[in-house]
Amino acid sequence: MKICVFRLQTHQWCFLLCNVILFHALLFGGDIVEEFLLQSSPAAYTDRFVLEVRERARKLDLTDPRVNTSQLYPINTEPCLPHLDLLILTVVLSSPGNSSQREAVRNSWANQTVVHNVAVRTVFFLGASPLGAELGVIKEESERYGDIVQFEGGISRGDWQGGHWDQVKMALKWILHFCPQPRFHF
Repeated sequence: MKICVFRLQTHQWCFLLCNVILFHALLFGGDIVEEFLLQSSPAAYTDRFVLEVRERARKLDLTDPRVNTSQLYPINTEPCLPHLDLLILTVVLSSPGNSSQREAVRNSWANQTVVHNVAVRTVFFLGASPLGAELGVIKEESERYGDIVQFEGGISRGDWQGGHWDQVKMALKWILHFCPQPRFHF
């Protein structure tokens, strides 16, 4: 008398064997693929261009490019409110010693915040003050009117055009950070 634990036919043994192989392939297949198939061949990175690109990518500075804006603008006005439908933002470039000219502009065309039910805003943009005495006057003027932004860096007498472009760039950066919603900027 023959004792057989499993009395299966050939196709049933094949089915079980295939299932066991499939189970192990799924269980350990990722490790096998990773270890044997995803290994780079040494010839793959011998191309000079690929090596240069890899080296430049390795040297990339991935630190956060955002700058602390409180350091860029030591005197800053309130940012534009997101719910305010601001149509026109006027940026007036000025220097720290021109407080009388700013006062004249405020008393003339920049004294309105709404024109024909349209919100407008005027901001005076100043470079850094070389004199410490002017800084207190500018802070007081900023607290009184709330329309002054001053950035770090300034316009030197010898490089007026270069400093002027720095002032324009910093004004545009301020607009992007603090007041991006107006439809028109002047």
